[in-house]
Amino acid sequence: IHDTSGASGSLEERLGKLGFTGSDVVLVDETGKERPGHAQTALFRALANRNGMTLISGCTGSGKSTALAHTMEALIQERPGDNFISVEDPPEKPIPGMHQIRVNSKLDQQRTGGLSAYTLAIAGTNRDDPDTVMIGEIRYADAAMAAIEVAQSGHAVWATIHASDAFGILTRLEVMLRGHMHEPLRTLCDPTVLSGMEYQRLVAKLCPHCKRPVRENRDELPRDVGARLERCLPPELIYGDARHDGVFLRNPEGCEHCRASGQPGLLRQTVVAEIVVVDSALLALMREGDLEGARIYWRDELRGMTYFEHARHLLVSGILDPVTTEDQLSMPIDYDLDRNRSRKAGGGRNA
Repeated sequence: IHDTSGASGSLEERLGKLGFTGSDVVLVDETGKERPGHAQTALFRALANRNGMTLISGCTGSGKSTALAHTMEALIQERPGDNFISVEDPPEKPIPGMHQIRVNSKLDQQRTGGLSAYTLAIAGTNRDDPDTVMIGEIRYADAAMAAIEVAQSGHAVWATIHASDAFGILTRLEVMLRGHMHEPLRTLCDPTVLSGMEYQRLVAKLCPHCKRPVRENRDELPRDVGARLERCLPPELIYGDARHDGVFLRNPEGCEHCRASGQPGLLRQTVVAEIVVVDSALLALMREGDLEGARIYWRDELRGMTYFEHARHLLVSGILDPVTTEDQLSMPIDYDLDRNRSRKAGGGRNA
């Protein structure tokens, strides 16, 4: 792991250094309507206090392995008497206090009873009386089934997986397990199995010394980006007023503080994330395959914050540049709004 965060200390301190919100936030839509969002570090804490599987997702280079390693390091420091075991192919970094099982990927080509060496290592952790099992990545169905069995045995399981967003984790697992078990969603969406799902991306931050307010540089904001900002945020949050500074743009020439990059020193990136901590109602919706209803319930009833909302919060906080954000998310900044609007037009969750 290439980790330049310098994060240390408690779970909350480490996650805050990575960019997860450390306090409740107020999210504002284009009409000016406010909606509260939970502190992301508090959601991680809730997951850390549970058994069952917590799955962290993101594309390659999204920081998911770094977030997972810092979570494990913090929990090991907090719980010196607990047994922490990892199964990795290969271990990405040493984690003091964790028994790290290295699996050689070449051995995965040698099948024993139809199971890969990686899967056998995951299943074998049950014999070592673990408290927490960390799995480097779930790639295939047999590894997913082994992880489920470890969770069903009453252990906490943390793993990474590739998915398009937090709820996309469930879709990925359901597709992966089709043909391997009867009704995968009924197995996955059980309170003894699934605890939470997290998705994250990394976005470059603005240099605080030379960033430039949009209100004074409107001609430098691409018209299409400006239109999308106005679609999802009120004008005063974009262009500023007596109470708000507005959105800022990166200075392409930079300054002496950022070495002419327009970005700060070592900590040039911050996480944008969405975290789902499941409850019985959310599990019931997902178990029936109603992922759209589950998203709406999570957002409206559990105060969930999409990673687009997190990005917009950082835009109006002067931490991110809108052009860079869209480029590094590979998505328009208003991408999540169409789902919300179609739901309202349809009359809500039960329409």
